[in-house]
Amino acid sequence: MPRTLTKSAAFSVAALALLPAGAMAAAPTINAAPETTTSGDAVVIYGNAKPGAKVVLFHRVNPAKRFSVIQRTTANAAGQYQFTRKAGVVTSNRNWYVNAGGERSRVVNHKVSASISVTGPSTLHLLTKERYVFKGVVAPNHAGDTALLQRQVGTGTSERWKTIDSDRIGRGGGYRITHAFGTPGDANLRVHFAGDRRNIASSSETLSYDVSGRQTKALSIATTNNPLKVGESTTISGKLQGVKAPTTVTLFGRVAGRAFQPVATVQTDASGAYAFAGQAPIANTFYQVRGLGKSSAILFEGVRSVVTASVDQTSVTAGATLTFSGSVSPDKTGRSIVLERQSPNGKSWNAVAVGKIGAGSTFSLQKRVPDSGTKVFRVSIPGGAVNQAGASQPFTINVAPNAKPIS
Repeated sequence: MPRTLTKSAAFSVAALALLPAGAMAAAPTINAAPETTTSGDAVVIYGNAKPGAKVVLFHRVNPAKRFSVIQRTTANAAGQYQFTRKAGVVTSNRNWYVNAGGERSRVVNHKVSASISVTGPSTLHLLTKERYVFKGVVAPNHAGDTALLQRQVGTGTSERWKTIDSDRIGRGGGYRITHAFGTPGDANLRVHFAGDRRNIASSSETLSYDVSGRQTKALSIATTNNPLKVGESTTISGKLQGVKAPTTVTLFGRVAGRAFQPVATVQTDASGAYAFAGQAPIANTFYQVRGLGKSSAILFEGVRSVVTASVDQTSVTAGATLTFSGSVSPDKTGRSIVLERQSPNGKSWNAVAVGKIGAGSTFSLQKRVPDSGTKVFRVSIPGGAVNQAGASQPFTINVAPNAKPIS
């Protein structure tokens, strides 16, 4: 049996029918730019509401259970509004919504990674069985949690990160990890935080080192340029002890996953000194010199990828999108390419966009800059078994304030 409306309900329906088209209040929209940030980044909250409506911004930060008011503004004549949370304010995960004219927007879940600085040995050429210190700060402070020192392992598409050491984060957010490497090879390292309610899983920039074996007294080995960039060359030299006349020595080399093969042969001088000039590998290479039944230590020669990049503009207004494009040598088609921004204190680089290297080993990355100020970016490619990490020159971008709300 059909239900009949009460007089009050019928009146309400009739009143709504008399309203002009579009007069019913629509829920305001809300967006956060960027959607994922690094601790301390500026964030712009923007959207659309009824023109002239009072817009109230609410947020909730773990472990709080309730939302609270943090800012107010008025939508302009076009119905646009925006709020800017300045640098240093948004340091942890949070939720946002706005209320405009009595209507509530959807809730935006904003993810924030920790900012992790890392410094390691000043020399890029490390030795096995020596102890080296890696230290830095995790911000915001996660005292009592663990900072993980990780090394990239595997080759090609199977490359992954393996934890090799760790330290408890201290009261001021600092950590100090001491580690000794057991075998020669490339060492692409990062410090990683696993994440919690306050921040998502986060990593520092990648540091690349060459790890070689300890010298032997009978036959030494050294290189004049380590690591190399693709296209550069080095001289591998040393001394064979116990000889009084020129003696033949052979340079052997291998890349990851392959056996040693002879590369070149030279004669030492009368004292046993030798030199193999003009060695220009295009991939990370292990070298060893052999002669008179003696073998040198294993020398690891790292070879960095070369990233050539440009940016379409260096002076923009807040809300503009930058395009970084370029190429990588040797060919890295299909590999990841990363856009990094320098932290405000200049001590670390944080990933802000990730893409894939396309055909011809070329790339294009886009990044929206929501707030004003001076920003420094670079493009980098992570290291691996074939080549070590490489990075472009830094780009300084001047971002002017934008008087108009972001649309």
